[in-house]
Amino acid sequence: MSKMLIPILLGIVLPLGSPARAAETMSARFAREFTRGDVTEEVLGSLYCQLPDRVTLRVTSPVNQWMVFERNLTTIFYPERNTAFRITSQFSPYPPFVQSLAAAQEADYGLGQLGYRPTEYEVRGDTLISLWSPPRQLIRVLGETLLKIHEDKIVYVESRAAGGKVVRRSLNTAHEFHRGTHFPMEILTTEYFKEDSTLEKVSFSDLAIDSVLPEEVTSFSIPADATVKDVEW
Repeated sequence: MSKMLIPILLGIVLPLGSPARAAETMSARFAREFTRGDVTEEVLGSLYCQLPDRVTLRVTSPVNQWMVFERNLTTIFYPERNTAFRITSQFSPYPPFVQSLAAAQEADYGLGQLGYRPTEYEVRGDTLISLWSPPRQLIRVLGETLLKIHEDKIVYVESRAAGGKVVRRSLNTAHEFHRGTHFPMEILTTEYFKEDSTLEKVSFSDLAIDSVLPEEVTSFSIPADATVKDVEW
């Protein structure tokens, strides 16, 4: 598996919900810059969402790669090598930047549907700040989430560990308005670890909502003659 793309699969992420107003399909081009220390890596490609159950990333640079996320199963396929990995994990491993884009359709970032409860609200000028507690059964694992909403746009998301330490901050900017939703076209995320931190910048373009997805995406499967490795995460 490409070391460059492993960070996409890691981190505290929320599964995609299926809000009542959500689009059935979404697609966009993306450019992802990931920085850790002095090293910056860039990934280019397109994303295709069949909400709420399937997300496909068609990576074009630096490698030719398919990544398909379906609930707790991630499939990674390298066409040139005719090699694939099937990764089974306990939780839905949707990339956080895809979650951020899809969750923009929900006024509460989809937290209420996932069992989070609002505990505090505060209005500062024209910005609504809310604090959400995780589901009781996960309170020893997950901490609170803080949202900032400005003019109907989710502009800031902060995730905390169970002990209250901030583990991720995301700044959403350059919103585009599509079918009643302000979608962030640029997401800047900082993740904090014990020894260091990482910075991820994702830029989207050519966003399409409820459009027909390419058949090669909707019907994608690993070729029968491919070498497949099954992994449990």
